[in-house]
Amino acid sequence: MKNRFLIGEVSEYLGVSRDTLRYYDKDNILKPSIIGKNGYRYYTIEDIIKLSYVIAFREINISIKEIKDIINNCTLEQLKKVLQDKESDIDNKILELKKLKKTVSNFKYDIEKTIKLLNKIEIVNSPIIFYEELADGMDLKTYKIMDKFNSYEYLNEVTFSSVIKKEFFKINKVENNIVYAISGIVYKSDYIGNLIDYKCFKYDKCIHSIFKINIDITEESIMYLKKYIDGNNIEIIGDSVARFITFENKNDKTTDYIEIWIPIK
Repeated sequence: MKNRFLIGEVSEYLGVSRDTLRYYDKDNILKPSIIGKNGYRYYTIEDIIKLSYVIAFREINISIKEIKDIINNCTLEQLKKVLQDKESDIDNKILELKKLKKTVSNFKYDIEKTIKLLNKIEIVNSPIIFYEELADGMDLKTYKIMDKFNSYEYLNEVTFSSVIKKEFFKINKVENNIVYAISGIVYKSDYIGNLIDYKCFKYDKCIHSIFKINIDITEESIMYLKKYIDGNNIEIIGDSVARFITFENKNDKTTDYIEIWIPIK
């Protein structure tokens, strides 16, 4: 049975480049076991089996240093520990990728929702929204609050927001009636008790709509909502929450899209 293989044969058999095999040789990761009288270096079947392990370990991103230790001096228990650590790393990466995918899906959903509901009005139950008002407006503390909100696994779609005071719709005056905030949505009521330090917005009946602004929320930007409320003699029973959900930029002009819930009787 043949037990001598030249570097070209091993390269073709394992699907790795000759340069890679030479690197493993030079760096003492795995050297050919046989040196012939002609000076040629030959790999044995055992070498090829070891190389297959090296390649597999590289595919799961085990470091060259760790592989060298594994190939040259490693017990089963030590190898098991290396693989357990790598498995844990992969699990963490999977969780992170799932979070990223969820973020992408949420952004995509918000865009689709904006296209569908822009300036349209519907009466709905509100989601459970927790928020913290920014008494001093947006400053460096804002991002600390944002980070805090993002640290809660059960608080979703954290974003800049505004709280529109109930009185605004009576006097139609922005000044002192709109406060910046950070908000997030809770989809499972089991977690409500963990957020008692923040204000909670949850109403069974709300006016729901999406509108656009260029810089800030103005009387004009939500005039259509006031007309609807006045025209239908609707009673507002609390402050509203308006969440910045997406934006677009055309010709160097930014437009923000705001989703609003107005609690009504």
